[in-house]
Amino acid sequence: MLPFFRFPDRRTAVMIASILGLLAGTIVPASPGDRDRLGGITLEGVTLSPIANAVEGHQLEQSAQTWLTAGRDAFAQGHYADAIDAFSQAINRQPDLAIAHYNRGVAHFVLQRYDAALADYSQTIRLDPDYTQAYVNRGNLHSQNGNAEAALDDYTTAIELDPTAIEAHYNLALTQASLQHWDAAREGYDRTLDLLPENSPRAIPVYLNRGSLNLETGQPQAAIEDSRAILAIDPENAPAFGNLGFAYAMIGDLDQAKAALNSAAMLFDQDGFGSDAARVRTLIEAISE
Repeated sequence: MLPFFRFPDRRTAVMIASILGLLAGTIVPASPGDRDRLGGITLEGVTLSPIANAVEGHQLEQSAQTWLTAGRDAFAQGHYADAIDAFSQAINRQPDLAIAHYNRGVAHFVLQRYDAALADYSQTIRLDPDYTQAYVNRGNLHSQNGNAEAALDDYTTAIELDPTAIEAHYNLALTQASLQHWDAAREGYDRTLDLLPENSPRAIPVYLNRGSLNLETGQPQAAIEDSRAILAIDPENAPAFGNLGFAYAMIGDLDQAKAALNSAAMLFDQDGFGSDAARVRTLIEAISE
């Protein structure tokens, strides 16, 4: 079967979404039921009265928020290890602060400490079972680790919590495609596109992957439409020209195929992807014989 082009390494897209989840996150205060404010508790071996307990609890929460802010600032400056230290300080002061666990998980992920990130996302979910982005990010890690079924479960839960969660729909579709569940994957791509604004650059990888699915399932005309949708957003998208040329070749329109593939090869060369350009030229030679 002739080659065609998919969106490159999806871990890049996953990481971007994770970082946005951190920077856009809101501070989640401890719920009133999380601490017993009626009876005494013991801190460092000292039993506090209810009033003293309330004061101490408030001070700990304020301190946790300070460290949470420090962690976000460190992360924004690219100091990821410092961010982890700050989020850990917040967790030490307020262990039930779900967003601190979540943010620490994101920082671990950026540093490729995937086991630690997975543990933090799981703890986030234990503390806050409605934390949609934690399910998405944990699903991303499960998918990256080859645990497709666990990834599907997490993405599905995220969508149940928030039917407008674009990343959950998209990554669910990618995972379904990896399992060759073509109809489910197409449905996921369709839903993702429905949720995105018209002509959004974020739609490009969705169209590209749906186009590749259409090629793989023998629907070249649908693949042509997907490639055209990409080129309306980005007229110099090399993978879109690659898929377009392959689709034209499938329907026997070799002149259109060569024109699209020549554009793909030229753009791949311009972008510094010589190996992809070579693949395209091999395809041009094959259909020219």
